[in-house]
Amino acid sequence: MEVCELHGFGVSLVATEAFAPGDDVFADLPFAIFPLVPRGAAEVALFAALDEIAAAVRMSPRALYPLVAFAAMDEVALGYLDVVHVPEVDPTCYEPQQFRAAAEAAAVLPALCCRSAEECYTLLLRLRANAHELPASRWGPCMALFEVASKANHSCYPNLVCVVHEEELLFRALRPIDPGDQLTVSYLPDPELWKATPLRRALLWRHRYFHCRCPRCAAPDAARALPCP
Repeated sequence: MEVCELHGFGVSLVATEAFAPGDDVFADLPFAIFPLVPRGAAEVALFAALDEIAAAVRMSPRALYPLVAFAAMDEVALGYLDVVHVPEVDPTCYEPQQFRAAAEAAAVLPALCCRSAEECYTLLLRLRANAHELPASRWGPCMALFEVASKANHSCYPNLVCVVHEEELLFRALRPIDPGDQLTVSYLPDPELWKATPLRRALLWRHRYFHCRCPRCAAPDAARALPCP
């Protein structure tokens, strides 16, 4: 497997050898972990303050909890973070506006003032586009960023499936993969993955900020041919 630039896809993962269905293709460990539950009395108060900010801008507070760990990140982790893709967004869209307002409010909290509002806003965008949720890590439920896994592009007909084990992500082949094939995963959970193309594209645009042009989205929409019950 190698990381390379593909036209129309940007930084991507490409197979350098063949894989059969069920083969382990690669595994990855996080370089940054963002707990979604407080650790200690000081964080309980900070999480509560973020709850208030989230309520004021009408968004889920879980999206803001990673700012607590962000404030404590060391220079090494921040260096890794700097190379994680930041999605291009329409600033007039509702969710980026929520992120901007929340970041500006969070950055004035005493425990978070070491990070600027722009840094907080950029982190929220990075997490939305690249983070994986780990429900059973040693820190409890958390969000995490991965150096290699974050470069796996989405497809509505993916050739990899992600298996989460504590803090490790293991990627297995869903179908035969040849050398030179792009390695792809689905950013959508199974119920959404089986929806019609316009619905899948709308979900990806709203939550991941891109218009999907994968082979399945470009092909005739088989879901629309299903008869009504």
